Amino acid sequence: MPWKIMVRASSYHYPSGLRYTVDHCLAFFVYFVLSKTFLAVVSEESTIFTNCGGTLHDPKGIIFTPNFPNAYPIPISCKWKIEAPGNQMIAIYFTQFYMREGLRATEYAYFEDESHYMGKTDLGIFSFDSHLNHLVTNKTILVLDFTVIEQGNIHLRVIDLFLDVYGFNITYEMITKNEYHADPCINNHCTFNGNCLASADFSSYQCQCLQEYYGDECQYSPKCGPEAESVICYNGGTCRHYIGSRFRMCNCPPGYEGTRCEKRVKEDPFISKEYFDEGTDS
Repeated sequence: MPWKIMVRASSYHYPSGLRYTVDHCLAFFVYFVLSKTFLAVVSEESTIFTNCGGTLHDPKGIIFTPNFPNAYPIPISCKWKIEAPGNQMIAIYFTQFYMREGLRATEYAYFEDESHYMGKTDLGIFSFDSHLNHLVTNKTILVLDFTVIEQGNIHLRVIDLFLDVYGFNITYEMITKNEYHADPCINNHCTFNGNCLASADFSSYQCQCLQEYYGDECQYSPKCGPEAESVICYNGGTCRHYIGSRFRMCNCPPGYEGTRCEKRVKEDPFISKEYFDEGTDS
């Protein structure tokens, strides 16, 4: 039968000419695979996105990752140089910043490039986990290096909306000493359910809520709010999101307290500060 003949033929010794042809075909195949792999590696390394960054001299402005709040290209390498006049410093406000790593800050007295500089101070890598509100330099030049080679676990976002926002959108201004202002968008102002946007002159900020959330601080949704689909808080209490979409709390009316405003208070009515997880709903 043809199949048996083919199987047996595979155990025969090939004639020298045929062996030469087979060996060269095998060598060519290996070379082809390795060369394609090498070209793929070279191609991947050569596609690092660098169309970002620049030198900034304006007295105030915004620095953001490409395509913010959508995903930025990976791998990516950006460098921003902020240069203030000699009598001023630089204040950075982490208005929308949800990254655990990737952004490093360095201040200089003079900076041309990595080979020509003076008075260098490494300010470290910024991380949301360190709860930074703002940064004020002691020198007139601040360089921000943003480098991400692979996605990994570098973004921090509430569970249900994980990776809805990529990168960062931060603001800066040039100031005299101790002139910086408290950014109302910082300290979870939008409850992690929205993005905080600054006006062009930094005089006002507002929350841009994600998906189904609403309210001045994106604290309400159809599942938790004054128009909630189901009763979560009793005795006239109002449900609101506290940190992200899962952790919620009840704002109790005067005279009631408890996780869900289920207890009556005999004196000194107050607003309950007890929180609960969405998973505890019955």
